This record gives sequence, structure tokens and C-alpha cells, in this order.
Amino acid sequence: MERLQRQGSQLVEMPPINYGAHILQMLWDIGPSKSNGMGLSPIDYTDIAAANDVAAMFITPWEAKLLRALSKEYSGGVQTMKDASCPAPYSPIIEATEDVRARVDRQFKSLVSGRRKK
Repeated sequence: MERLQRQGSQLVEMPPINYGAHILQMLWDIGPSKSNGMGLSPIDYTDIAAANDVAAMFITPWEAKLLRALSKEYSGGVQTMKDASCPAPYSPIIEATEDVRARVDRQFKSLVSGRRKK
């Protein structure tokens, strides 16, 4: 983080976790993903059940569903981040959604009107 600040990057302050920190701790204790031989895949209920049995985590059914969902998001996020055009998660949002939509709309109209003239 210090290296990013030295490079002039603006860091987005993450919100504090008021509730559910134990869920994130469980996710990191189990592991947010696993290797499937060709990359990462989300943990499954077998992994969650094994952690529950071996480490006596006392995971409730809704926590198990949440852990699985968090693992899916993590695994998908890791895959998405491999794309060089993907912004870093700590990057500030530069443009508002409406501004982007208006710009794309103008560019599309320009493209369509340029084709009609030929």
C-alpha cells in the first residue's frame, strides 16, 4: 500500500466491517478458492463441511451458503482481474454511469450517421 501511495495512486478507503467479520475469517480459514488443475474454482459444500467438522467452526446453513457465494465472487474476480483492461479494485470511479452512457450514445449515433452518408 505504501508503494502505491509513493507512486501517486489515490487509494479508496474501504468501509469498516461492523457485522459479519467472522464470516470473512471463516472464508480465509477455509480458503477463498481452490485449484481445479486449470485455475481457481470456488470452494464447495464438501470443503465447507470438512472445515466445519475438522476445525469445529460451527457453520450454520446460511453461513455455508454465504461462504459459497463469497467464494464464487472471489474466484470470478481473480479471473476478471487477469484482463489487463480491468481496473484495480482500489481504483476510484472516474466517470459517472450517465456520462458514460451519453458518450457511448453519441458515438453510436455518429457511427450510424456516418454509414448512411455513403
